[in-house]
Amino acid sequence: MGVNNPTFGKGGILFKSEPVSSGERRPGMGSPDQHAAYRDEEASLEKTVSLYLVSRLGEENLVPIAAGFLLVGAAAVILALREESTWIIVPGFLLLAISAALFTLEDFYRSRKCRKCGREFAYVPAKEPDIVRWNFNIMETRYYRCRYCGHECVEVKENSPLSSAEM
Repeated sequence: MGVNNPTFGKGGILFKSEPVSSGERRPGMGSPDQHAAYRDEEASLEKTVSLYLVSRLGEENLVPIAAGFLLVGAAAVILALREESTWIIVPGFLLLAISAALFTLEDFYRSRKCRKCGREFAYVPAKEPDIVRWNFNIMETRYYRCRYCGHECVEVKENSPLSSAEM
């Protein structure tokens, strides 16, 4: 995995997908038809942290714990603003950041769990994503397939960077 590898650009950043023959297997690749942009998800930080938190805290407890951090953090920030205290506002914002991270990891965990068989991190990309750009909007459609039961799932994300700035 160097700079001269045709799949990687300057600094080893992935920019192009090469087709892989059905018999060829590369380390950490999953299925041979898996899209190259998602090969690194096998060892991603999000996957590692969310698996750890779900195993330690339990899947059903992750949202209530994140909500607790959110409420305590919001209360600390409101109290700090009311009392004009700077020493309370920093822990308040820290609790709000932890809450946001927990909600994000819980969403990532649930999005990778198969809706049919219920296995964790079961979805692998079925084909390359469709990316449609018009004006300043980007719509990305990703196609996933469960590696265990074959259930197919489509994920659509629409990004409009100017929509929040126009309001």
